[in-house]
Amino acid sequence: MLTIPTSLRVFAHRFATDMRKSFHGLVGIIESELGQQVESGHLFLFFNRRRVRVKIRKFDKLFRFRGDEF
Repeated sequence: MLTIPTSLRVFAHRFATDMRKSFHGLVGIIESELGQQVESGHLFLFFNRRRVRVKIRKFDKLFRFRGDEF
């Protein structure tokens, strides 16, 4: 069972994202297009053009970018 704290917010990028983007490319999208700071601790979702793959990213307390691709 997955427990998600009520303070956690999830932001999804509406437009297709190149799944080869690096850390800096995704941070650019988070800050410029989503208007958020990566240090917020929230989840950020990025989808490919066909919407069959998703990247989930979270910036942890040790300032490491965590995430998975499904």
